[in-house]
Amino acid sequence: MLPGHGPFGTASATGGASGHLPSVETGQHGREHGNGRHDFSMCGFLGVLQRSPVAQSGFREAVSTIAHRGPDHTGVLFDSFASPAGTVHAALGHCRLAIIDLDPRSHQPFTDGGRHLIYNGEIYNFRDIARSRFDAATFRTNGDTEVVHRVLTTAGTDALEEFNGMWAACLFDTPRRTVTCCRDRYGVKPLFYWIDDERFVVASEAKAIFRYLGRTPAVRSDKVDQFLASGMCYADPQGATFFSGLHEVRAGHAIEFAADTWQVTDRPWHDFRAACSRPGGDLRQRVEDAVLSRLISDRPVGLLLSGGIDSSLILSVLVAHGRQDQVRCFIGETGSTVSEDAAYARQCAARAGIAAIEVTNTFAADAFDRVMSMFWHHEKPFPLTGNSVAMHEMYARIAGHGVPVVLDGTGGDEVFGGYWDRYLGFAVRDAVDAGDLAWLSGLLEAAKEDEDLRRWTVKTLRPLGRPADQAGGMRFADIYGREGVRSALSADPLDGFGGRFADALRLDAAAGRLAEWIWHNDRNSMAHGIENRSPFLDRGLIPMMSCGYADAFVGGWNKIRLRRLFDAFADMPTQWRRQKQGFRWPQRTFIRANKDRVLDLIAHAPILGDRVDVDRFVKDAGRDDGVLLGDFTGRLLSVAGFGERFACA
Repeated sequence: MLPGHGPFGTASATGGASGHLPSVETGQHGREHGNGRHDFSMCGFLGVLQRSPVAQSGFREAVSTIAHRGPDHTGVLFDSFASPAGTVHAALGHCRLAIIDLDPRSHQPFTDGGRHLIYNGEIYNFRDIARSRFDAATFRTNGDTEVVHRVLTTAGTDALEEFNGMWAACLFDTPRRTVTCCRDRYGVKPLFYWIDDERFVVASEAKAIFRYLGRTPAVRSDKVDQFLASGMCYADPQGATFFSGLHEVRAGHAIEFAADTWQVTDRPWHDFRAACSRPGGDLRQRVEDAVLSRLISDRPVGLLLSGGIDSSLILSVLVAHGRQDQVRCFIGETGSTVSEDAAYARQCAARAGIAAIEVTNTFAADAFDRVMSMFWHHEKPFPLTGNSVAMHEMYARIAGHGVPVVLDGTGGDEVFGGYWDRYLGFAVRDAVDAGDLAWLSGLLEAAKEDEDLRRWTVKTLRPLGRPADQAGGMRFADIYGREGVRSALSADPLDGFGGRFADALRLDAAAGRLAEWIWHNDRNSMAHGIENRSPFLDRGLIPMMSCGYADAFVGGWNKIRLRRLFDAFADMPTQWRRQKQGFRWPQRTFIRANKDRVLDLIAHAPILGDRVDVDRFVKDAGRDDGVLLGDFTGRLLSVAGFGERFACA
């Protein structure tokens, strides 16, 4: 809960007139910037249309719940307009994290012709779009916000395929009495909405919506059961969220709210299948463009140098162009052991001739409180892994160095087929169907020398179904979970999927595990006022998912096309490294060190009461480390912590 408040009960949705002309209030807080006219920024926003006047103080308070997303400037606008059903009242709030110096004319909400835009993201090719569609002399700013406003106003969502970037945008079109909301292809930037007979509310985070509504959120039982059974929260194919009544604008989709009918229509503007079928083009050029386009910034840019293929290839591109000094590389260590990943990352930094900043995650005495704060930012349970917990602390430490933009290698594994345990089965099946004995022989020969590869190869002989890495958790879920948990169906789109390798990549990227990693990236980085940029999620690389199995796995190597690209840029020690360890977080150490607090939270969590035999679990975990240190404990803690922060039962 926020200090000094109940979770969501202090704001009211009524009271306070807004008038018939828009009133705009802006406030500057946090860091000061120059007066440049570019306005790239990562932000958070809240927008409301309702039949009764908006309570302005309550609206501002709701906006303040997402101030961490934009610590540099806050703008609020109130408006109203006539409709056939009567007067409709509007309120828009925007919190900005400025990356390029911004001119006051580019502040948001951005208004032109009675149409108000609130927007979070970056369109990397906005200048090209502005030149091709409009007369540059008519622009009053020099940034992407006005371009987004112009495109949505003149061409609507049909033009979104031209955008290359990440975004969540809402255009409040008072002349048409509509709100158009759209989200990028991968759903990098979050976008939620609520609709009832009185209000339509849209926001970057769920907490702002519930604070404005003045209500405690209720959870969807099926989502809780799925997480307890599998340990993951996959994106819902229909846009449902973990909260009852709250919807998510789906990745690659747009919605339009019409005030005249008080209804929402939803349609996709992007088709992953069609995008994957387009010509792939020159991979070298596309990777180069994806990396270099993400360097635009008037503030320091960082690179998470993990010691793996993806992040070191980004560095390789920068070295080839002599631009490695434009980034500050960060290397993470767990503090308990010296990882092989960090050692490779150091070698890459040395090869590039740069001094990397090493961040040691101590997982100190405040670890439990840090994890609890994450539940507030993530707004749903999440797996307690290095990709989530360790990265939250990593971004906190990076923020202390004054670096508000960070590049990473997210998407490389999904676009180029990097996960052996997730994709190898599909590759083997395609090779068998094709009678590709040479490829299969190469895999078997490599497996003789590599224990991990041998294990993954053996797994491909099993029928596709529930992933093997969930087996331990499912055992405890079957023992302690009640019927809803035991019978929960997996939401993983690859479970039982019988398609080809390329189809599995596309499905996983569009609707699978990538969305979960993207969620972690956004919530962990934006919690500390940092913008996360991922070159491998570039629009130009989507067709690369149409590759066949032999373009991903060769013998004991994965992501073979990315490995070969180093030859076109600059060699790095990671080019032919076998397997990356992954950023580690010692969950077992954490659980053991905080045993009493963990079990007490689980024991008193109302959200678990009718889903798990809590008394039995707590008793068994208290005396048996085999139970205490199992994956199921992390799942219970995640659900209990989420429920406590949002007062959910």
